[in-house]
Amino acid sequence: MPRRRLTVAMLVAFLAVVPALSGRGEERPPHDFAKWESAIQAFEAADQANPPKTGGVLFVGSSTMRMWKTNDLLPDLHVINRGFGGSEMIDTLHFADRIVIPYQPRVMLLYAGSNDLGHNEQPCAIAARFEELIAKVHAASPETEIVFMSVKPTVKRWALIHRIRATNALVEAVCVDHEHVHYLDAHTPMLNADGEPDEQWLSSDGLHLNDAGYKHLTEVVRPVVDRLLAVKPVE
Repeated sequence: MPRRRLTVAMLVAFLAVVPALSGRGEERPPHDFAKWESAIQAFEAADQANPPKTGGVLFVGSSTMRMWKTNDLLPDLHVINRGFGGSEMIDTLHFADRIVIPYQPRVMLLYAGSNDLGHNEQPCAIAARFEELIAKVHAASPETEIVFMSVKPTVKRWALIHRIRATNALVEAVCVDHEHVHYLDAHTPMLNADGEPDEQWLSSDGLHLNDAGYKHLTEVVRPVVDRLLAVKPVE
């Protein structure tokens, strides 16, 4: 077995015998990709009207990305934002041919997994799909630096904290065992001194970030993106 598969396989085997962490529960219905078609077509229409440059910075994933005011908080990076709220890892994987690969990004920042867990997905399934996404992106763009931003803690999903930690651990193992793949800890900076979600960063719904939260998260993300772009800055 290749080394890059070994660590993940060991973790998956461990989680398989720990139901509380593996997230086993009610069987999920077939996934509905069609509900995102209008959002994906809107991205494609925007690309056709104003084709973005390749080799830049791409933000992709769920509402954490969609609601990020990248033009205000990261204006010099000219971020291509392809977040679509409510999406899961499987959605980014499914639509990667249309919202990732065409841009051949130098840096791709991904946030996914929280909605998956909210819909009773297993951490090992999230990690496996992330590994599929890596393979798909790197088959088309081998030098793309893929950054997984870990699932952050929130008040609304605090009951899922053990599964969140399991997901982050599995995905971090995937990142360690792949070249050009990086794990960014967005979890710890969102905790308070008691190790619980810091509500100063969250909106009133206890799930999404507020403006202060996005500024805080930008301060966490920016040095990582800058480091990965250092050899070839975005023009």
